[in-house]
Amino acid sequence: MKKNLIFQKINKEMVIFDSEKSLLYSLNKTAYYIWKKLKLAWNKKQIIDSLSKKYEVSKSKIEIDYDKIIKEMRKKKIM
Repeated sequence: MKKNLIFQKINKEMVIFDSEKSLLYSLNKTAYYIWKKLKLAWNKKQIIDSLSKKYEVSKSKIEIDYDKIIKEMRKKKIM
């Protein structure tokens, strides 16, 4: 995680402010869950298994969504 990011939970979303670029990002409930688990050093498999159980969705569908979320976080340099 970058050092110049400020995180604030608002309702069920995580808002991230990049003070270096003066940009504001919002993570939806699933992206926020993934972000929290990554901060706890969970690996991809643990996160996918957990989300699959939580939402009763196939692991393959969760993995596709996980990969999209991670790609977007990296693109925005949130992680």
